[in-house]
Amino acid sequence: MMKKDEIPNGDDPVTVPHYLAMKDNNSTGASVTVNPAEIYSPTEGGNNNNNNNNNTDTTNNNDNNNTIHENEKNEALEASIKASIIRAKFGYFILYIGLAASPYYGLLLDNKGFTPAAVGTIMACMPLSVLVLLPPLSFLADRYHCALNVFLAATSLSSILYFMVTMSTSHILIAILMVLHYIFRTPIGPFMDQRTMSILPPDRKVQWGTMRSFGAYGWAVGALLNSILYWTGGWWAVAVLLFFGMCTSMYVFVTIVPHDATQSATMNYSDVLRYVCSHRRLTVFLAALCFMGMGYSLINTFLFIFLDSIHAPPILLGLSVVMTVVVEIPLFQSSKYVHEHYTDRQLLCVSMCAWTVRVMGYSFLHNPWLVLFLEPLHGFTFGLMWLSAMHFVRGAFPKSLSHSSVGFLSATAFGVGPLIGNVVGGTLYHHFGGRWMFRIMALFMLWVALAFLFIDIQLEKRGFGVEAAVEAEETAAEVVVEDIPITAEEEMGKVTENNEKGKPIVNNTVKEESSSA
Repeated sequence: MMKKDEIPNGDDPVTVPHYLAMKDNNSTGASVTVNPAEIYSPTEGGNNNNNNNNNTDTTNNNDNNNTIHENEKNEALEASIKASIIRAKFGYFILYIGLAASPYYGLLLDNKGFTPAAVGTIMACMPLSVLVLLPPLSFLADRYHCALNVFLAATSLSSILYFMVTMSTSHILIAILMVLHYIFRTPIGPFMDQRTMSILPPDRKVQWGTMRSFGAYGWAVGALLNSILYWTGGWWAVAVLLFFGMCTSMYVFVTIVPHDATQSATMNYSDVLRYVCSHRRLTVFLAALCFMGMGYSLINTFLFIFLDSIHAPPILLGLSVVMTVVVEIPLFQSSKYVHEHYTDRQLLCVSMCAWTVRVMGYSFLHNPWLVLFLEPLHGFTFGLMWLSAMHFVRGAFPKSLSHSSVGFLSATAFGVGPLIGNVVGGTLYHHFGGRWMFRIMALFMLWVALAFLFIDIQLEKRGFGVEAAVEAEETAAEVVVEDIPITAEEEMGKVTENNEKGKPIVNNTVKEESSSA
């Protein structure tokens, strides 16, 4: 009798491949009785029948064990994905409770004594930091896998700087601290989106919107809480809520388990820029997102100032943000259906048209409470824009540039566009007032929507696609080389697995035979 871990000596008529197969199949750790006559016999006849029967039983047991092992592996993987999804939903909810302070940035500066033009100029530094810093930060995260360190530094420092802003009275100091707050806040949202997207397998990426919808819940709750805190406790209470949201998001970011680790990017940053510029439909799509970002910043910066000018109570400001998620949440939760029935081009065009209607409506407001009937359109203006944008760039960029894809998306939608929007919006507001600023920009956005629709259709007709080209480094490699040491048990498993697949083995290196061989 021979135990599982006993290697047969040279006198036993048992071949090593037979032993390896038995060792691999017997995963329970029980003893294995080896009858050399049943495994190997130099005689013909009746013993061969026993040998064939035993081989059949061994094959059946092997198949059953493999099936059980595969089921257990799939169950463990699914449990890990579900646990990470729960963390992501909780993290989005708490993070956006804190980030809901951003619609009050303009009002904070206005209360500190800044003019509308000065508010627009300072607010323009936030998209400028997104434009200048986010693409290289995203590239560094892809190249060196340092997204976690960047996220932790950004969340902690941005919340501390905002608290210092609320405590300061000097205009110069407030402006400097606010700009620094913008700089460190830059990667928080995009990196959180990429981290949560990495939870899902490739065939389930369209379900990301369901997780992101909890950010909309948090945004609504946070906006209402911020309005109450600002009204009753002052701006320092808003800063405390922001700090709480940032701390919670740090814990969630650390504990989320990605589905699969992406390879480090092999392209230089200049190569990434050339790739973006050479991809025509990607360039057109990002340009359209610039204009949507410009429009989004106008609402974010100047709507509360405009409502305050027509004597809106502070509680209305919070309620207006709550109404923005009435449509946004169902859209995010139905993201799979939306992507299956509508193209990214259609979603972005509808988003632009909804923005036009929404902003034109602002210009006719005299009763501030009527804004509650316009704010549900935010679900279309932002929700459809972000769903289409995330889906588009994930397909247009190679997998190894996953952070860069979100980085360039955010740099255009929340960098270039808002940079222009805050400066232009502040100038128009200063010279023509809020009503005419909204009317002029609404007509301009309608023209942009028609231009984007026409150009993208023409590019598609000329054969320009969206999907990313396969990276040269990822072309069909014929040889897989193990460059890390493996244990004896792992090596035995590889030997058995490759014997079953019929692949040749040379010096522990498995050669993948091409289909043409």
